[in-house]
Amino acid sequence: MSASGIPSSWGQAYPRAVLLAPDGLLVPCGTLEAILRKRGRLDLLVRGFALGPLIGDGARVTIDSQREPRAGDLALCDVDRWGDIRRLLTRDRDGAWITGLDAAAGARDRVTPDRIRGVVAEGFGAGGVSGRALAVAYPLWSRVAAFVYRIRKAMEAPDFGAGAVASVQEKYAFQVASYSDMLGFPLGEDLQRLLVRTFPAGGSVLVAGCGAGGEGRSSTLPGWDTGSRDSIFFPRWSAPRNATSGRPASGRISSRRTWLSSIGTARPTTGST
Repeated sequence: MSASGIPSSWGQAYPRAVLLAPDGLLVPCGTLEAILRKRGRLDLLVRGFALGPLIGDGARVTIDSQREPRAGDLALCDVDRWGDIRRLLTRDRDGAWITGLDAAAGARDRVTPDRIRGVVAEGFGAGGVSGRALAVAYPLWSRVAAFVYRIRKAMEAPDFGAGAVASVQEKYAFQVASYSDMLGFPLGEDLQRLLVRTFPAGGSVLVAGCGAGGEGRSSTLPGWDTGSRDSIFFPRWSAPRNATSGRPASGRISSRRTWLSSIGTARPTTGST
């Protein structure tokens, strides 16, 4: 069962991971389970701040698979075949644990006992009396943890200031040449056959995120009207040139349908070739 209430560890809201210590290898939960079955205890590195302020990014924790989980414990859970450390809050009528993520106030997920691989062996708030106290006061504690998490995100967010636009433009300006160098690589015969078989001739193709315009050119098929669009500033110069260079014998490239946008502005080109 995938997490429903608790945000995914792969998402941007609460990114996090548990890695093998000391080398920091990311492995599936099945591998962690196999090691725990053999050793009983396993050291992991925690990445991310979702367990803060008690367990910070880069902290090392020991998982004990032999101790019976109790309310208030931080437990290693199997979530979609990957390890995720959650706080055990209480059991439901079927014996499953209701779990929480400290920094995600109000988020809950049901985890069956067979998906719990072990508990964090030591540390304030990881279990014992302190952990049980946090479980009892979880509605309040999770709000405190969430507030600390949001403050940390705000404090560590990059401050580009007035140079934000220039920074993005500089990043993509370095990519113009490499995008243009890829113009000689067509879509591939298999994909072209699929497009021809799926869509009727005489239709229109819009390449979203066209970059320097190479995909728009190479995707032109017999009898098709091909246009491209990109919201980055550099296609304003490169896309029209690339789209009209080396055009195929059949098909049509309509540069009037190629909207070239810069940050904060958008304008179409005119004419067709």
